[in-house]
Amino acid sequence: MTTKTMRRVLASGLTCLIALLIVGWAQTKEAQDGALPDGLRSGDVQVRREAAAKSVRAIARKDLKRVLPELLPLLGDPDAEVRYYTAVALGASAYASEANAETLSQATPSLIASLADEDARVRTAAADAIALMMPHAPQSASGTLANLLKDKNADVRTAALGALARIDGMAPETISSVITTLRQDGEAKVRGRAADVLGAVRNADAATVSALTEALGDRDEFVKTEAIRALGSIGPSASSAVPSLKQMAGDPKQSPTVRSYADYALRSIEQ
Repeated sequence: MTTKTMRRVLASGLTCLIALLIVGWAQTKEAQDGALPDGLRSGDVQVRREAAAKSVRAIARKDLKRVLPELLPLLGDPDAEVRYYTAVALGASAYASEANAETLSQATPSLIASLADEDARVRTAAADAIALMMPHAPQSASGTLANLLKDKNADVRTAALGALARIDGMAPETISSVITTLRQDGEAKVRGRAADVLGAVRNADAATVSALTEALGDRDEFVKTEAIRALGSIGPSASSAVPSLKQMAGDPKQSPTVRSYADYALRSIEQ
């Protein structure tokens, strides 16, 4: 075989090898993007449960468009563990990429149904997933999420508030429910989240500003700082809170964090 012929053979062989590698990579990527772990299809509940727990990270790396039709039925699985990890996986997928977060809106009816799940962890994970939808959480979930503000589980209430904050154009009755939560909830983390939501939606009506001003006297520092931040976010429309904020900013009994936040809020309101 001449040198020239040998080069042609080697070049041809290399081209074929590269082609095979490309095809193999494409097939592997397609399988990675489009296939769920076999265990999730098992008739054995223990196998499904273990597969669901182990596959959250793998699902988050997939193209959600490809796997969503297979995932949605799992939200109705008889086993609460499978339902929980499925909702977590949907949220993780949305968190992983904006494209997945946009695709997740297609799961709205199923996730709203999961907000009524008998298992508190499923309700929490479903609300968290709804909060991650792009470009915003769906209006159709608003009523169900507002009802969850009365849920007996504090994690559910907190997650519901997080999802409500992402709804574009919160209805007045929903804002009223958030205000009630800020004033009456027994858990500081829930009251603080409620204050944060009111700041996020920048609702400047008198009832909102009044409730946030009252929360400046909350016994918990987290609630106080979130109320201060919310008033600062509302801006000049929260001017009725200025006397209370000035008192806090100059009060040596308040923590440095609270005084600093109060100074910042005052600058935002008095600009």
